[in-house]
Parts: sequence; structure tokens; C-alpha cells
Amino acid sequence: MYSTMLVLIFISVNIVGDYIATYFHLPLWLDCVGTIAAAIHFGAVIGIVVSGASSIFLGIMGSHHFWYIPTGFAVALIVGLIYPKSEKKEQLGVVTLALVAGLVSSFINTPIDVIFCGGYTLNLWGDALKAMLDTYVNASKFSTLVAELFINLPDRVLSILLAQLLIGGCGRFRKYYIQKKKKSGSEKKTVSMILVIALAGSLIGGITADASDLYLEYE
Repeated sequence: MYSTMLVLIFISVNIVGDYIATYFHLPLWLDCVGTIAAAIHFGAVIGIVVSGASSIFLGIMGSHHFWYIPTGFAVALIVGLIYPKSEKKEQLGVVTLALVAGLVSSFINTPIDVIFCGGYTLNLWGDALKAMLDTYVNASKFSTLVAELFINLPDRVLSILLAQLLIGGCGRFRKYYIQKKKKSGSEKKTVSMILVIALAGSLIGGITADASDLYLEYE
């Protein structure tokens, strides 16, 4: 039950992150925070499931999200396989992993941009950078790759840090919920014991009274 709830939360985080980045015209994607969190917590397979589910939902709203499904799968695979499993994690290693994911994402996105979007990234900041580079460099594909790197590298670093915070927050909420449930259960047991003692006391009192009455009648 808890695992299913987490998966749904991670899918929702991807969707909300995409809407935030789009609405505020950020130089980021923010659509793989849930994917990375799922890959860290459950592994690459569930990360791919989360990425696919959120991409399908977003794709219904805007078809271009379907084109970038392979990118989300690649991010989930990289993070799920390489993210350190030990309790003590060096943030430098985590950031390096995020940069690797950003690099791979950029190389996957570039041909997709060229084929489906005329070389543009569909991000306001990335497209502005590409347009500027095109005026100085006569290499459209190179400009697209640089624009993708400009967006993907900081996005993946921020996303993996947010994913760590998300997992930590969910873990703390689970502990609080379990403790509250145990406390509630112990309180119920205490109330039940008090009721049982009260009932037993009343029964003993009634029996004692009846016995006293019989004794007096006998005398």
C-alpha cells in the first residue's frame, strides 16, 4: 500500500514539476524529479514505470512529451543502476551522477529536437541560446546540443537533490504515521482495559451485594 502511494506521488511530482517549469518559463524541465526519486528508492524498473506513466499523461496534454519518453527511460536506468546504495553518500558523487544523466539526456534529446522540432528544444531559454549561437556558428545541430546541455545539466543536478529531499520527507512522514498509529492503538488498548476493569468491578460489587443480602436473610 505504501509503495503504491509512493509511486503515485512520484508520478504526480513529475507532472506538477513540468507544469511549474512551463508556466514560469524556467530554464529547466523539472519533469524527472519523481523518476529519479523512484529510481533511487525502488530501482531502475520502477523509475522507468514512473517516467512512462507521467510522460503518457503529459503526452495527452501535449503530444511532444511522447517524443522524449526514451530520455526519461535513460535517466531512470542511469540513476537506478549507478546511484550509491550505502547510507553515507558523497554529494560530489551524486552530483557527478546527475551530470552524467544530463549529458546522456542531451545526446538523446538532440536528434529528437532535430527530427520533430526543427532543432529547437521547446524551452524558451534553450531556444534563445540556440538562436544566438546560430548567428555565430553555422552548425545547427551543434547549437541544439549546446542548448540541451544548457538546460539538462543544471536540471538533472537540481532534480536529483530535490528527489533526495522528497524521499527523506516521505520517509519521515511514514515514521510519523506509524508512530501515531501505534500510539492510537496503545490508547485504545488502555481505554479497553479501563472499561474491562470497570465492568469487572461493577460485576464483583453486584455479586458481593447479592451475597450480603443472602447472608442477612439467612440469619
